Amino acid sequence: MNRKKSVSKRFTLPRNKQSKSRAKSGKQGLIFLILRSFLAGVGVAGVCLCLLAEIFSVTALPLGWAGPAACGAAALGTFVSGMVLSAGLPRGKLLAGLGCGVFYCMCALMSSLLTMRLPVWEGSNISLLLCLLFGALAGGAAGAMRTGSTAGVR
Repeated sequence: MNRKKSVSKRFTLPRNKQSKSRAKSGKQGLIFLILRSFLAGVGVAGVCLCLLAEIFSVTALPLGWAGPAACGAAALGTFVSGMVLSAGLPRGKLLAGLGCGVFYCMCALMSSLLTMRLPVWEGSNISLLLCLLFGALAGGAAGAMRTGSTAGVR
């Protein structure tokens, strides 16, 4: 019995070192969650785009539908990304979906600026940004519903 106490005392960290290690692992967990969310969304969007390319090459669908189909694939990817991120967070699930949507919109705008083109605010470009934003918001809501979040319910 005396030996049990000495073993447990020997392997416990002081309070301040325990809190630092927990905080560090919490930050690492958040970084891995964001990375997993990003990779899941990009993977789903990539698979959808590959399937759409195969469908358009085999069938006689009009090529004018390729743009809206690619927009839908991107929206599905952001949906999965928002859902994975919001399901992994303990709170702020809808804000996580909004953050995913804003991140993907900023990526689309920055890619346009880096190719030396100013973003043109016309129908197809706005629809892509809105699909990215609302897809991630819907994914955040789905992730919140999947985990049984009771935010705002009294």
